[in-house]
Amino acid sequence: MSCKINTFLDTRRKKKKGRYPVKLRVFYQTAQRLYNLHLDVTQAEWDQANEEKPKGEARKLNEKLRVIEAHAEEVASKINPFSLYEFERKFFEKNRQEKVYDAFTAYAEVLSSEGRHRSAISYLTARNSLAQFYPEARFPDVTVPFLKDYERWLKKKGLSDTTVGFYTRNLRTLYNLAIEQEIVPRSLYPFGRRRYEIPLSRNIKKALTLEEVYRILQYQPEPYSFADRAKDFWLFSYLCCGMNFTDIAHLKYGDLDDEVLIFIREKTKRTSRGNQKPIIVPLLPEARAIITKWGSPSKKREDYIFPILSSGMTPARRIAEVGQWVQVTNKWIRRIAKAVGIEKDVTTYVARHTFATVMKRSGASTEFISEQLGHSNLSTTESYLDSFATQVKRDMSRHLVDFSGLPPHE
Repeated sequence: MSCKINTFLDTRRKKKKGRYPVKLRVFYQTAQRLYNLHLDVTQAEWDQANEEKPKGEARKLNEKLRVIEAHAEEVASKINPFSLYEFERKFFEKNRQEKVYDAFTAYAEVLSSEGRHRSAISYLTARNSLAQFYPEARFPDVTVPFLKDYERWLKKKGLSDTTVGFYTRNLRTLYNLAIEQEIVPRSLYPFGRRRYEIPLSRNIKKALTLEEVYRILQYQPEPYSFADRAKDFWLFSYLCCGMNFTDIAHLKYGDLDDEVLIFIREKTKRTSRGNQKPIIVPLLPEARAIITKWGSPSKKREDYIFPILSSGMTPARRIAEVGQWVQVTNKWIRRIAKAVGIEKDVTTYVARHTFATVMKRSGASTEFISEQLGHSNLSTTESYLDSFATQVKRDMSRHLVDFSGLPPHE
């Protein structure tokens, strides 16, 4: 291939507001082709973008132009023998696939078709956020400055590092897919060290102490009230190896086997991974009492144990019902925690972390806790236990100044 590619401002025809179209120019042998990029700028904007060290909006335009040129050169380099017709076909075929909004939508549809409806919703949520920031974004637009600006925009809206990480990790997944599909060249990859690093969520201590769990256990709400229901289901999660509330809602009487519950997590049930090992939960008398108290009267194997869901619900409706149940439970368990003097933010998720921490303090191995939580790797479990490890280190450090038992200094 012996062609020359660049972008230029076509000033032959002025458009509205003093703008001109930016075009891609391709020289090959004695032929030249101009391609409209659907990008209009003023002469001043063009001049500022082409300064040696452009700043602000000019820097973004400069970066966008360099990305377009790099993308065009990547397409051209793979055409052998080169022809302008084949370049045009491949370049604009890729451009039609470059819109990030469409990629999010298509990927969510794939997830939904696989039964992974919660994951599909997460990608649609991230899509909607990005669409508010830059609705016409294409993968070549997703550069390091773009991602940093997006992060700043999200934080100005009051979103946490956890949420920013949630959105940008989904975007990174789609960018990797775009590279595999040759929609965008690998050389433009904006994520990673010395590029854009996805913020890590701050490790906030989530677990309760055993004494705090006992305070919740001893609390006496009005029988069969919202508070009573929230207390019992929070304790059921804690007693059943930190079972996730989505999994509790999906339990069926067929999962009961003598004195244990045997189930596969909803999170992994429909995935193609080979680690869908059933979780076996010993059913303590306190947990069985909660089933007796709140369980559905019909006890057929195909019936849900708790009347949170019902047969015939669509996947979207099931997600909505579980979400509403969790929201109500969080509202009342927070009130209970406050009533018994617990200052931590107690939620359904805290029951899961509390199980892990109490078991670790009792001498259980990380491998055992990981298996009971249904984690696919130990690193996830270890993140649950970070606060425990920090507290243990703090307790051990106190020995450095524990002078009790020593004779008084004379």
